[in-house]
Amino acid sequence: MKGATKLARLAAVPALVVAAGCAGGSARQPEAAPVVDARGDLPTYPGAEPAGVSERDDGTLVRRFRAPGATPREVMAFFGTRLPRWQVEDAVAPVGPATYRASWSRQGRRLVLVARPAPSVVPGTVDYSLALRDATG
Repeated sequence: MKGATKLARLAAVPALVVAAGCAGGSARQPEAAPVVDARGDLPTYPGAEPAGVSERDDGTLVRRFRAPGATPREVMAFFGTRLPRWQVEDAVAPVGPATYRASWSRQGRRLVLVARPAPSVVPGTVDYSLALRDATG
């Protein structure tokens, strides 16, 4: 029953609706396209495509995205300027080869961002994840 409840809760969340547009070339001007869930608005990197959603046992909602034509540092810099109402908890830091992590908090919620090169045949593609949970969880 617990799994069914989680599935129903996840289905009830407008599962981080992404409004993304592709911008070509290096002249890309990142704009904050909204990613919306029941707990608040979050930006998404321009041109990023949804790559999955999951919910962990602790209630953390995780959305994964793939951003073609980006680097992990560009994705991290984008989020660093698009979360003005969020308090930095952990500044951007390397956590592995070309992999970066940062976290923010706001109104009892914690947001963790991890960005890394995508394991694919398409060079210049980044996989990133946004994990959102109650700060007490």
